[in-house]
Amino acid sequence: MPFASPAAVVLLGAQRFDPTEPRWSYLRGVSRAQDDPDGAIPFLRRAAELTHDGPAAPRLLPEIPGDMEALVLRMVGVLVVEVFAAEAFRWARETLGDAALFRRHDEVRTLIGFIQQDEAPHVGYLATALAELRCRRLGGEGGEPLPGRDLIDRARDTIVGFQAGPRQRANVAFRTQVIERCVADHPRREALLGELRAVG
Repeated sequence: MPFASPAAVVLLGAQRFDPTEPRWSYLRGVSRAQDDPDGAIPFLRRAAELTHDGPAAPRLLPEIPGDMEALVLRMVGVLVVEVFAAEAFRWARETLGDAALFRRHDEVRTLIGFIQQDEAPHVGYLATALAELRCRRLGGEGGEPLPGRDLIDRARDTIVGFQAGPRQRANVAFRTQVIERCVADHPRREALLGELRAVG
């Protein structure tokens, strides 16, 4: 099923903001594939080019086999996202669950609670599995045992630094652009944007 128009606009904005990210071209291609297969081809081809062009990215954990590195980095990355999401859930419950702001505040708080309950087992599993890996030795490329603590901590520190730095700035900039477009015709546009910028 093609993406609805608002999603297509967001994907276009995301691609303009970060044109080297292959996912945006890929998703734009997928959104066209059903109704316009020929129109989807240039986007899918561009996604493939962005994925394979240029030298291979340097490895973060070259001491261990590539498949193990990919697994560790994916697990750490997902856990970091979940930890950052906890703050988003706190904000949502506080703001969207405010009776003075939203008529259906009780439903919002209930829905957010359900999402948090659904996420909790995943977070717990990932945290436990990574704690176990951190306490063990992992097999190196040559079969030699390597301390899991060093590898897991390096992956964690790198991913947290990226999520809290470049990724966070990119997310804020992108979402600010979306909000600016959404309030383009609002009579209090400048005041609203001023309040938004004031809270960072």
